[in-house]
Amino acid sequence: MSFLKRLTRSEEEVLTLTVRGGQLRLLSAQGRKVLWFRVVPLNPAFLEGGIIARPEGVAASVTAALEQGERQGVKRCIAALPG
Repeated sequence: MSFLKRLTRSEEEVLTLTVRGGQLRLLSAQGRKVLWFRVVPLNPAFLEGGIIARPEGVAASVTAALEQGERQGVKRCIAALPG
């Protein structure tokens, strides 16, 4: 079974995290249902030329967004740094 089919059939909550264009985009899903979505602007000092220059700052932004969305217990995360 393909990865995508396993992911959409799963009963487990999955978080996707994308850093793009100075934004952090978080989406929480369970199977095919979106549970939560948030776009968080990143401090420009955290990025240099589209690359994460200060991972601790990005990590703090991720943590704060997850706490605000009450999503601290998510066990699976799929991350992307398009570019």
